[in-house]
Amino acid sequence: MNHQGSPIQQHASRAQNHPPRRSTIANTIASTTTGMVSSARRAMSFRDQARQPSPEPPSGLKQKVLPVYHLKWEKLKDWLEQKFPELKGTFEERRVVKDHYSFNIPQSLTSLDKKEIGSLRDDAASQPRAVSPEI
Repeated sequence: MNHQGSPIQQHASRAQNHPPRRSTIANTIASTTTGMVSSARRAMSFRDQARQPSPEPPSGLKQKVLPVYHLKWEKLKDWLEQKFPELKGTFEERRVVKDHYSFNIPQSLTSLDKKEIGSLRDDAASQPRAVSPEI
């Protein structure tokens, strides 16, 4: 009777005779690592851009921020120019830092100001939802 051992022993014996192809493994690791480094570099540069501090406000002005959430810049800009007519034309550039509009004004916003700005936001609930056809 020809006894060759269990299938596990046969597999282990073959594995010892044929080591894994190192060049293939090394190439796989190198390409995966390179891809991760490249992705991390891209993500890091975006993260760095998002963390860029806003420029210092001009003398006499304070930097303020408001969440972008459902608030169009044109509506906020028009409100700011109406509230601060002496600054009309200075809100042309839209600055967004970490999902917040950033702008310079001479005084802090009051709670009434914040309510008025809140009324400018597009209400997501009032937006018509897409209706999918029933089959």
